[in-house]
Amino acid sequence: MGHDKKTSQSTNIMIGLGVGILFGLICNLLLPGKVFGGITKYLLDPVGTIFLNGLKVTIVPLVMLSLICGTASMGDPKKLGRVGGKTIAFFFVSTVIATIIGLLLALLLKPGAGVNLALSSEYAGKKGTTIISMLVNMVPQNIVVAMYKTDMLQLLVFSIVAGLCITFLGEKVKGFISILDQANQVMMKFIDIVMLLAPYAVFCLIAKTIGQLGLASLIPLGKYLLCILIGCVIQILVVYGVSLRIFAQKSIFKFISKFRSVMSFAFSTQSSTSTIPVNMDVCEKNLGIPRTITSFTLPFGATVNMDGTAVLQGVAALFIAQYSGVTLNFAQIATVVLTATLASIGAAGMPGTALIMLTAVCQSVGLPLDAIALLLGVDRIADMIRTTVNVTGDAVASFIVAKSEKVLDESVFDLQSEAE
Repeated sequence: MGHDKKTSQSTNIMIGLGVGILFGLICNLLLPGKVFGGITKYLLDPVGTIFLNGLKVTIVPLVMLSLICGTASMGDPKKLGRVGGKTIAFFFVSTVIATIIGLLLALLLKPGAGVNLALSSEYAGKKGTTIISMLVNMVPQNIVVAMYKTDMLQLLVFSIVAGLCITFLGEKVKGFISILDQANQVMMKFIDIVMLLAPYAVFCLIAKTIGQLGLASLIPLGKYLLCILIGCVIQILVVYGVSLRIFAQKSIFKFISKFRSVMSFAFSTQSSTSTIPVNMDVCEKNLGIPRTITSFTLPFGATVNMDGTAVLQGVAALFIAQYSGVTLNFAQIATVVLTATLASIGAAGMPGTALIMLTAVCQSVGLPLDAIALLLGVDRIADMIRTTVNVTGDAVASFIVAKSEKVLDESVFDLQSEAE
């Protein structure tokens, strides 16, 4: 395998994904429930859990060290402000557009009209997050508690401020910066070791999902999923495609051909944060984005840039309104856009958090919270789709920022494309 190690691993991850889907379908259609339950308990769950735990244990130190080192490595506070400003602007605008796309598709296709499914009390009593409390809670009272709870928004704020402090102190903390950078290198090597299990874990994770849900279980909520899928495809091909063409003079299709292994990985794990190390590696080696950019933009994006989640929030809010027989006026729809944008920013980049954040959106316009339970059955599939968009948006933003800062190695992007 030699120098093609990374390429072969990407290929193996995609093979694992395809074989896992096929295996899951066969199990769902041909195997008795007890037999598949045994396979899940003794094979699929353990391998998938070991792999995800291996990634999760690195998330807090990796995000904190990457953001602190990335912020500090800017050196010049003006450069940090410039890169940070461009990144935030891209993330905010793309998230608002994603929410509007979701709303428009739901208004057009009416996924909730005529649905008649039994409500569950799964979400009864769960409290939505208000905008004010979300903003206040961005600043941690105790960083150790924030690390224990994996509160990504709090860790992000703390890490960026810490990086700023290092930037302002400059030469006085040169030794400390070196220690942090070495610690960051250790975490990256740790992840390299964990990633050896990736193709097998992807197979197990996707096989379990497809084996449990099957295809027939998706039919009642097919239009809901279709809205999310169409919205996410529009977000990638149109929003990201136009952005790449205007700001970087590159094709979205060439970009996807370089980035597809990360997309398949995100699709399988449903975790933006777990995908950070894979994303960093591919951005540097396939897209030509230097670590000085990705060490800031990718951990930052995995925490605040949730375009796929924003598409879902827009679709889901309208789905619940249509199911409940509620007609939203223009002011309420505008409120959904604002709340969904902020809720997407506040959503942790881990599986299953988007429906919890949806409570904030529903509360903002008085929609019944228990209707969220309708979406539980297909949330795993929706999670796969939206996470793929989330991580793609992070990479597109990084690419555009690197291009604007004149640090993008375009020869890497072009050579890799030709090689493929």
